[in-house]
Amino acid sequence: MHALTFQNDGGRSRAGVRRHYAAPAGVKVSRHGGLLVTGRVRTVLDLAAFTSFAEAIVPLDHVLRRDKARNLPALSKEQLLAEIEGNYTTAAARRITAAIEFADPLSASAGESYGRALMHVAGFEPPALQHEIRDGGGLIGYSDYYWDGARAAGEFDGEEMYVKPEYLKGRTRRRQWWTRNTGRTGSGRLAAPW
Repeated sequence: MHALTFQNDGGRSRAGVRRHYAAPAGVKVSRHGGLLVTGRVRTVLDLAAFTSFAEAIVPLDHVLRRDKARNLPALSKEQLLAEIEGNYTTAAARRITAAIEFADPLSASAGESYGRALMHVAGFEPPALQHEIRDGGGLIGYSDYYWDGARAAGEFDGEEMYVKPEYLKGRTRRRQWWTRNTGRTGSGRLAAPW
């Protein structure tokens, strides 16, 4: 857990709680479920400043998309970048900026975001996201990841996508087979959209 504190007294982080000093003037808080919390922008910037790159990408990708469940608009990279100055150290600002530049609203899930960030940290070529795959019969579907140079498609799916009836909903693994027949290889599994 990461917590902001307005006391710059050198207090230590302990028991799974990491404390980070923040100047009170730069922080707006509201009460939610009995807790004082920061807004979306400050929260994702703090995560980018104080967590690993891969962990920071997940919430950044999320806020760049419209949140239909909570009826929240997408934030822009410009909105996020505008809130850095004066609130973070130079080193933290560099980490935040790098994470924002890498973030992508096309990532469709937390797992896809985290996986893409780990690929980046490991030095792999960044994949195109939600790549349209077609064959002679038309659209097969969209792959989570696609590497054009390797003609490789990849997915972030769990095994349950292929064996549990509630996920299959009468569908088959045709999309995976059809994608392979187009000559695109893949190390992951492809979930059928029908």
